[in-house]
Amino acid sequence: MSQGSMETGSHKPAGWPNRLLRWLFGLTFIFAAPNHYLQVIQDPPMPPAAAMFHHALTASGYIFQLVVAAEFAGGVLLITGAWMPFALILLAPVIANIFCFHLFLAPGGLPVAAILVIAELILAWQYRNSFRPLFSMGAQG
Repeated sequence: MSQGSMETGSHKPAGWPNRLLRWLFGLTFIFAAPNHYLQVIQDPPMPPAAAMFHHALTASGYIFQLVVAAEFAGGVLLITGAWMPFALILLAPVIANIFCFHLFLAPGGLPVAAILVIAELILAWQYRNSFRPLFSMGAQG
């Protein structure tokens, strides 16, 4: 199956800038997901409120695992170029949470969180035609 047939929607961005951004963005999530468990790259010390929030997510027994799975799956989809609009929708709440976490609880990571938001917005704009039906007033069915 060619890459063109894997990417859904009527608008298919092309060229190396799009591929480079997809790969860098995708690799970020592919490596971040297992790092949550393996700690190959150590997390910096967290402020107390951030540590409590992180502990609550891990103690829930499912939320943290769900977020990590979404990060990994979204990263794989970004790298392969498969179902790009779905990958961006899957990662949007994860990125929103990362940004808010750093904005309100751990501001030291805010620059990286802002870069993730910018990358998400650039790719979403490139695939904007695929998102148009989500914002239409009438439901089709």
